[in-house]
Amino acid sequence: LMTAIAANDAWAACRLVDAGADFDKITDKKGDTGFSLAKLVFTGEDFGFFMNAVTLRRAAETAEKNAQKRRETDIANSAGALTHPVAAPKTASFKRKTPGQPG
Repeated sequence: LMTAIAANDAWAACRLVDAGADFDKITDKKGDTGFSLAKLVFTGEDFGFFMNAVTLRRAAETAEKNAQKRRETDIANSAGALTHPVAAPKTASFKRKTPGQPG
């Protein structure tokens, strides 16, 4: 991502962000992130394309976090039902035989 931004290739940078490249946490030797470097290098329209890719990526990450929380909540809420024993159907009765008992 940093190489694409440094080469002023907004299209490649946007595709890398779409594919999951980290634009916020990883830094170069100067301490610039992909996002801060894009602010410095890209012009208005190119930076707009990059920001759109970043916005879509953040929205997707937020949606995934929310979906994960819903799954965890659903599992936690259904766990109580799984821990209670299920009553056996009353269709047959079984008697324990003692040794020597016929039949």
